[in-house]
Amino acid sequence: PVFVINLPESTEKLRRFRAQMEKQDIKCSVWPGLRIRNWNDPVYRKLIDQGLARPPEEGTRELGNAGVAAAHIMLWQHLLRLMTQPDELALVFEDDEQLRPHFMPRLNEVLQSVQGQPLDHININPLRPTGRLVSKRFGLRKIEMLSYFDPKKMNNLWTSAYAISRAGAELLLQELKQRQYDFSNPRTQIDYAVAYAAVSNRRGAFYSLPSQSLSHHDELKSARQDAN
Repeated sequence: PVFVINLPESTEKLRRFRAQMEKQDIKCSVWPGLRIRNWNDPVYRKLIDQGLARPPEEGTRELGNAGVAAAHIMLWQHLLRLMTQPDELALVFEDDEQLRPHFMPRLNEVLQSVQGQPLDHININPLRPTGRLVSKRFGLRKIEMLSYFDPKKMNNLWTSAYAISRAGAELLLQELKQRQYDFSNPRTQIDYAVAYAAVSNRRGAFYSLPSQSLSHHDELKSARQDAN
């Protein structure tokens, strides 16, 4: 399955995203984005009650970051219900991602290069890819666990485009319950949560492609920034 996260009111962004998908003959489903109006929002409170997020602390906090996090988390929960096999993959995009030509054939070649190996998550458009090179042809790297925490050695993984397995969705949800991030904090956005899971979980199989090799992210008009 292929999903694009889109705020219901962002009709023009969805139109542009669908146009490029149709041009490449890729079918996708829309997953509704969330615009959180206040910290008593029932959807976000439910995630807090489930232990998947922490209540916002005092001070300047950003509603847009929390809304983006909630949309991804709820989609991961949906994938657990939708997919039955641990290695079954889903593609997830945010609606301002722009695909390079021949996106799906090139991605399938990447997936074939690691066929038969555990795969939880492939970040398609990181800003700072690191890790052990496993495919020189595609520049695919397997993110390695850090023996000590060093933000400079972490991949800067964006949630704008990624492939995730059912096992990967389950692992990330378990990580969130363990860490309980305050997603209203600009330093702990959902992107950070995925990046930290990639370098801290011993049983995770996280990969990253070279930046902008298959797609690129257009944040000129960001619903996340507007909501903040």
